[in-house]
Amino acid sequence: MRIVFIRWLVCFVIVMMLAGCGAVAHKEESEQVFDKPHEEMASKPLNPIALPFPEPEAVEDKALTPDIVYSILVAELAIQRSDLELAYSHYIYGASLSGDARAAQQATHIATSMRDMDRSVAAVEQWIVLAPNVLQARASAVMLHLQAEQLDSAVEHLVALVKISQALQQDGFMRAVAVVSRSGSRELALQAMQRLVDKFPDEQQAHYALALVAVATKQYAVAEKEIRSLLDTYADKAKIYILLSNVLHSQGDAEGAEQVLEKVLAEDSENRLLLTAYARILMESKKFGLAYAQFQKIEQQMPDDPDVLYTLGILSIELRQFTDARDYLQRLIDMGKGKRLGDATYFMGRTYEVEEQSDKAIPWYEKVSSGDYIVEARTRIARIIALSGDLNKAREMLQQMRAAMPHHSEPLFLAEGEILQEMGLYKEVVAHCGDALEQHPDSQALLYLRALSAASLNRLDILEQDLAKILLKNPDHADALNALGYTLADQTDRYQEALGYIQKAFALKPDAAAILDSMGWVQYRLGNYAEALRYLRQAMDKMPDPEVAAHLGEVLWISGKHEEAEGIWRNAAKQYPENRYLLDVMQRFIP
Repeated sequence: MRIVFIRWLVCFVIVMMLAGCGAVAHKEESEQVFDKPHEEMASKPLNPIALPFPEPEAVEDKALTPDIVYSILVAELAIQRSDLELAYSHYIYGASLSGDARAAQQATHIATSMRDMDRSVAAVEQWIVLAPNVLQARASAVMLHLQAEQLDSAVEHLVALVKISQALQQDGFMRAVAVVSRSGSRELALQAMQRLVDKFPDEQQAHYALALVAVATKQYAVAEKEIRSLLDTYADKAKIYILLSNVLHSQGDAEGAEQVLEKVLAEDSENRLLLTAYARILMESKKFGLAYAQFQKIEQQMPDDPDVLYTLGILSIELRQFTDARDYLQRLIDMGKGKRLGDATYFMGRTYEVEEQSDKAIPWYEKVSSGDYIVEARTRIARIIALSGDLNKAREMLQQMRAAMPHHSEPLFLAEGEILQEMGLYKEVVAHCGDALEQHPDSQALLYLRALSAASLNRLDILEQDLAKILLKNPDHADALNALGYTLADQTDRYQEALGYIQKAFALKPDAAAILDSMGWVQYRLGNYAEALRYLRQAMDKMPDPEVAAHLGEVLWISGKHEEAEGIWRNAAKQYPENRYLLDVMQRFIP
């Protein structure tokens, strides 16, 4: 009896306070109780519009009873005490008593945080009964029904979502894309969108939305079919052709992707979106000269765009047009702000370092204080110092950096090892990596570096041990597979075993020049000279490296093509006059 009296007294006091403040006070109090109001209502046009679903009786028209206030008060206290089950039950009960959708909304959020699917679905359905035209409620219903694998109910609410959005003069199909993309199930998301399109077969935006979801779920055949049906009629021609190009490129048809954009650019040559998309596709295909030309056109339209200037700077470096690169990067740096500032400063230093102007490179590296290349800039300085003859100073610098930046310890150890390797100090690399691996025992980069240096010392035991450790954790490490296969082919007679490793690497990276070189070398060791030449010529086309030239020349010479072999060797020797491996091969064969 005492408990009932206390409950009645609490509710009476609250009711009297609310009643004394009037309807406005009730509304303000409700907004404090419910922390997620229906923001969609604020997005409606000012002029009255016809929403597609009949609204229930307004909350303001219902009496605020002691039971309603008590239920909401208990729910709020339960949340503060982290008693979610109690909070859920009282919000649901409060919603049924009051007809206030915000109570059902809170119940939905609570059930979702509890990962209770049955309660979540029940709460969101009550929310929709009380607020049938609220987009947030419909979106929540779609996601929850998809997560519960209730496709029919999800599609019902997805259709409602589109209709409400259209009534509010919004793009319902793009909203549908955003909602299903968060559902967690790619397969059901695509099925839901396909069913949605069946409900709106004449809506072009519905087909476009389906194409987007198909791309996101990697169902490229579905996406391409929908896109091609829109090519001649879709209002935004640039957008639809760009999407088709992306789909073709994702399916491995780089040439087709380029041709699609070339066709539409012939009709609209100054369209910035098309030019940018075309340039990006060309960059991914490593057609840097063509990409550079497209970005120059974009730069004429957007001369002060930092991303355009940065991209032109990087492409200029790729094309070894270092003066142009510095012009673009300097314009970006002169702006004095932006996320690319630190990166642009770093690449200014790189242009000078590549041109062997170390005295100009170092000051730029020292200025790098933001961006992705802070550590890299410091390690470049150390490399320059080491190659200038002061290895001890460079190593001391890197050791001090490791002490100052322990979270960058691994890449700094790696940088020091790479400097030693570049200087041909293979014993020091093995010792250094041993020390580094004590702190970073699972570092695949350090294991790989030590393995390569061990190969140069003919320490096959260390190489096999380190590469085996990498492949145990990462069996698809193409570089490790290739290094192991090549070394076995080069330093042992385990040719079939070597071939197996290289074939695995080739399957993972069929266009990698180093792997093509290894494949050619193992075929040579196996006595398959024609196959060896085929792979080595491909490697030479992709990477005119002195070691590849040495391999190709040797196979040509053994095949009786002495003149061609000598020509390849001598051309390579002009470019790399101090390459020991190439010179040794030439001395073995040329009288």
